[in-house]
Amino acid sequence: MRDFLIQSAPVLIWVIALAEAAICVLAARLSARLKGTPEAHAACRMALLTALVAAGLAIDAFIQALGSVIGFGSFLQGLSQIRYILHGVLIPLLLPISFYFITSSKKILSVVWVITGILIILGIVMGLSTKTEPAEFAGILRYATSDETPAIWSRYSRILSVGGVFPLLILGIIGWVRKKGPRVFLAGLFMFAFAALGPATSNMDLNFLITLFGELLMVLFLYLASKHEGARQGA
Repeated sequence: MRDFLIQSAPVLIWVIALAEAAICVLAARLSARLKGTPEAHAACRMALLTALVAAGLAIDAFIQALGSVIGFGSFLQGLSQIRYILHGVLIPLLLPISFYFITSSKKILSVVWVITGILIILGIVMGLSTKTEPAEFAGILRYATSDETPAIWSRYSRILSVGGVFPLLILGIIGWVRKKGPRVFLAGLFMFAFAALGPATSNMDLNFLITLFGELLMVLFLYLASKHEGARQGA
């Protein structure tokens, strides 16, 4: 499997990027269809946020795939900085997605959005503060985080990456118990499992690629959860 991933890495990243772009389109269309249905408000918001997350992940994958085409340089480095900003903006959106899955309370959702806004602001600062350096592996040319990145933002990035999945897992279980299905929980589970797969199998050099599969499965199951919620609410 390792040999296959190494040999196919450039193609796999393009495929993942296209798949995430397709999910973005499907989720956006679902959100537009649910928009005029008041009882499906939560499902509409879930679908819209899922479309935004999928779009960001598709852009992230496209930038990584582009490296093998255009090579290292200031243009790719500039695009790579966008990757880190997207990372800081998108992961917090998993929090409101998780809460829209289990509640329609305006008070709770208002608090959730305040917290999300704070996390997004911190994420933007983190992205702008991240220093990058060229990294080449398996035919992929990209700019990865360098040791020059301030320690506080390196730690925040790790905390955000791990912590961002927990709302999907915890609130996904709550929704599952309420008979809304396991899809949100599975979205978090796949993301968590694939993020841990590289270190667990001593393939840290391939972790950036393995994690992309987790991200793809995460947005796929969030889209399916939004679609199921819309149908469940009679839309």
